[in-house]
Amino acid sequence: MKVVVDGLYVQGAQHHECEDYAVFHADESIQFAAISDGCSGSGHSSVGARLLTLACRQVLLSMEPNERSSIGYQELGKKIISQAHAAASLLYPDSSLLDATLVCAFTDHVKQRVIAMIYGDGGITWKTDNADVEHMWVEYPSGYPNYLSYQLDEGRKQALDAVSEKGMVQSWIRLGKDAENIPMGIQEPTYVILPMEGLQWLMVSSDGLDTFFDSEAGRGLGKEDVVTELSNVKGLHGEFVRRRVTRMLKQYQKQGISHGDDLSVAGLAFIDEQVESA
Repeated sequence: MKVVVDGLYVQGAQHHECEDYAVFHADESIQFAAISDGCSGSGHSSVGARLLTLACRQVLLSMEPNERSSIGYQELGKKIISQAHAAASLLYPDSSLLDATLVCAFTDHVKQRVIAMIYGDGGITWKTDNADVEHMWVEYPSGYPNYLSYQLDEGRKQALDAVSEKGMVQSWIRLGKDAENIPMGIQEPTYVILPMEGLQWLMVSSDGLDTFFDSEAGRGLGKEDVVTELSNVKGLHGEFVRRRVTRMLKQYQKQGISHGDDLSVAGLAFIDEQVESA
């Protein structure tokens, strides 16, 4: 099986600079994609988003296959924020630099599966060979996502807990069916594990996906509408994410639709080379 990786990040209409970032990598032992969305209310978070995704890259590449296969949600998060903080502390004294969402997905060739994790808010979208498209989305009613950076400061972590009485909401969307919304505590792990077999592609995205606005109709687009458009992937070779998102944005622009927040999307595509050569 061949695994293709790709991604991009685009500035939102309401931002003066892009605070999202995306990285992706593929070699013989691992393929991964990650995005980060810096918090607009924190200083230099565009830098923090880059440090966080690059730390994720370094952590995943530094692990042996068996370690990656067995690592848990909390342990991976701690490794990533520790690596990011080591770099950030050389540049800026305040840990709020790293106030940013991280959504990452990586292959586990030991158990032939894909693991995708959300730290903060954002989404994971995937399509299987049976043509089902599913989407898992995490958001915080309080407006304060549980960034990994809160692990670096107990005072800030306690302040977050105090304003997070409503917890977070994990939404599961299967196109054509009613969404399932699950209330959760903000410290609960949010991840998806899928078998590699039968998986066509998987994408991770920032909450910019939920900020599309139709200026002519005077309303925002629903998540299902945007996910439907995002999932209209025509080919899996090369820059499959960049092609799909760029076309989607151009089509929306013609209809007077734009995204207010920055948008980052990255993903993995799975190509059965035996089927292609048959």
